[in-house]
Amino acid sequence: MQHRSPIVLAVFTAVAGLSLVAGCSGDSLKESTPNSSSGTLGTPDYSFGPTTTFMPDCSSMPSPAALSTLAGIPLADGTVIATGTCEFRGLNDQSRVVTLGLLTDPVDQTNFHDLVASVGTTTPLGDATVPGAMLGPDSTVFALVNNAIYTVQTTVTDAPVADQIPTSVAILGAWLTP
Repeated sequence: MQHRSPIVLAVFTAVAGLSLVAGCSGDSLKESTPNSSSGTLGTPDYSFGPTTTFMPDCSSMPSPAALSTLAGIPLADGTVIATGTCEFRGLNDQSRVVTLGLLTDPVDQTNFHDLVASVGTTTPLGDATVPGAMLGPDSTVFALVNNAIYTVQTTVTDAPVADQIPTSVAILGAWLTP
């Protein structure tokens, strides 16, 4: 048995060496050259997937001051937490949250509708403040306006989320009012 160990080690080393040489041969590698006009690399010809509602920040949402007035608590600046979604946390109690969504991409909108349908039924809100608004099964208030889905959910008191729907409606109404 001890005589085989050096042989196995030698075979393993040879195979690993050949794999390394074959994998590192420079025949198929192309040299990256910067674009002569700007000094940057060219755009790659691949895609990581479909486009989504990209937001670098929450500037397309109502300001924290406006949200604070409607929610009744001071709120911090928003943080992007998901595709087209920002979260505004309470300054004094970070468990208090206003979550806003603005979905402009058709794929994101379809995913939103599929998610809502999988959780339960939606109900027309019937509030004149936000005509056509719907209430999701998780107490998210949403509306399709100008080819975008606007969503609001508030958890700014100790009351159940369902009891905070009027605050969500007020925020959505103010957001959609020019």
